[in-house]
Amino acid sequence: MAEERSADPEEHPVRNTTLIMAFQGWSDAGDAASMAVNHIRRQTRAKRVETIDSDDYFDFTVVRPVVHIDETGVRRLTWPETRFYLTPSEDEGSDLLYCVGIEPQLRWKSFARTILDTAESYGVSKVVSLGALASEVSHNRHVRVIGTTSDTALGGSLNMQPSRYEGPTGILGVLQGAFQNQQIPSVSLWANVPHYVAQTPSPKAALALVRRVSLLLERTFDTTTLENAAKDYVHQIDELVSADDEIRSYIEQIESQEDDDEVTFPPEDEISSAEPLTMTSGDELASEAEFFLRQQGRLE
Repeated sequence: MAEERSADPEEHPVRNTTLIMAFQGWSDAGDAASMAVNHIRRQTRAKRVETIDSDDYFDFTVVRPVVHIDETGVRRLTWPETRFYLTPSEDEGSDLLYCVGIEPQLRWKSFARTILDTAESYGVSKVVSLGALASEVSHNRHVRVIGTTSDTALGGSLNMQPSRYEGPTGILGVLQGAFQNQQIPSVSLWANVPHYVAQTPSPKAALALVRRVSLLLERTFDTTTLENAAKDYVHQIDELVSADDEIRSYIEQIESQEDDDEVTFPPEDEISSAEPLTMTSGDELASEAEFFLRQQGRLE
């Protein structure tokens, strides 16, 4: 069950709430999706409202609790958690509810029901899930963001298509199916992260996701810190690559292939709220997912 922290959903008026969620793990290459959600929630000064008890959903030999020493010198134990944060709207717009955590290992059906129950208690009427996939792309190129939706009306207005991917899925896929069964429209945004640095946090991909969420919600978020971090990210990878002729040659091949494909994306620093929210085909999500699974050794 979701544990109450700092607000009572019974006292919170049911609003036209948008849920934004991301989970570290399988669907979060370069920590880009969770980084994006956390950036947005801090920008909107969201307050923590609920936490899902981790005992029921985690194998602690896979995702272990972490011991750290706080500023007073006291040792603290932090358990993996799924947390909800809320930003009430200051006008008649939509409240924002955030869900961030680590992909659980156990009892996904029960976990999904808990997420749905919490969403219902806060009047969620739309869901935006963020993910990131390790892909055969270059760190020097503009970040591809793939958008899909299961809702026909949203798909038409946002120029998105349903995903045609078939195969293993993560907790985001399970939750999207659960919200679809409840007839709650959902949008899924996926950023491509270079597979050769997929374990390195990618503020560049996080920046691309934040800007697409900004367009989707028609809200403005300050992205200065992400922009600076993205420049440092590219610079640091360039330095590493310059010392390895084989990797540099491989990246040049990727960039040549991308140029041949003639897929164009607006530079992240040129995306504005005036632009229509257009995404690449849902078919690309399938191909990128298959590439990711091959990298993980799950497909032959």
